[in-house]
Amino acid sequence: MARTNNMLLIGIPIILVIIFVIVPVLYCTRYLHSGLLVWRFIGSMARHKEQGQVRLLCQTDHQALLNACRELSRRVAAGEMKPGTYYIRSNPRPEVAGFPHSILDLQPSAVVIDNDGRVEVAMMGGLDHFGVFAYPEDYKQPPFVGFKLGDRELLPGLWYYDDGYEGNPGYDKKIDGLLQKRKQAR
Repeated sequence: MARTNNMLLIGIPIILVIIFVIVPVLYCTRYLHSGLLVWRFIGSMARHKEQGQVRLLCQTDHQALLNACRELSRRVAAGEMKPGTYYIRSNPRPEVAGFPHSILDLQPSAVVIDNDGRVEVAMMGGLDHFGVFAYPEDYKQPPFVGFKLGDRELLPGLWYYDDGYEGNPGYDKKIDGLLQKRKQAR
């Protein structure tokens, strides 16, 4: 009987350690691993955005990009292409191979060509959008309230947009810094 009591005195703390220490650690480790994967994904997306911003804002000839977008706009107006969304990185249509190199070199996720001649080069979509809108020379801005050309004019007719501007009045400083790098490189 004394031996049984001694076993209980030893066994109960072991069981309590298992229940209150080991099980929660294993449980948290499982979710910690999942959480780390989420953080890695978010970090990867942030790096992807930064690389895309550098390509678009620092390394691209904006006039050549505007001309390329206007060329696509003219193709649609002439009936050579249909307006719509052309995915570049995943599942591209055959027409994409004939897009100007100044657009393809950016490695955008998609190019959207509207009936009104506006061309969007979407660098990234999903949770964090950014890219440019290019407008034809004779573009007439729609009269409806809330329409904006973009967040930042790069050239007359070429506007940068970025979700980073939403609710962040200081975001222009980041974009200014990237555009300054562009000037220093030239």
